[in-house]
Amino acid sequence: MTFAGIDRPLLIHVTEAKHFAVVRWGITACDFLPDWVGTAPVFTLTESGAEGCELRFRHEGLNPRLDCYDMCRTGWDQYLPSLRDYIQTGTGNPYTGPR
Repeated sequence: MTFAGIDRPLLIHVTEAKHFAVVRWGITACDFLPDWVGTAPVFTLTESGAEGCELRFRHEGLNPRLDCYDMCRTGWDQYLPSLRDYIQTGTGNPYTGPR
C-alpha cells in the first residue's frame, strides 16, 4: 500500500478475516512511520437492527507513548468519518481537511 506524496511502501498483511465479522491487518514494514510496525488496525462488524450493522475500528498497539500517535490519531479522525460517509452515501472525502 502507498499513500499520496509518500514514495516508500507500507506493508500490510491480512492476519484475520471472518466474513461479515472482522478484518485485522498486521503492519510488517513502514519506513515513514516505523512505530506502526507490529501494530494492527482492526475493523469489526456487528449486526444492528434488521437491516443494519455497526462498524467499529481500533488500532491495536497504537498508543500515546508512540512518536506517531498524534499524527495517526489525526489521520484516523479524518479517514474514518470519510469511510462512514462512503458506506452510507457512496461518496467519501479521504483527502479533505480535518472535520
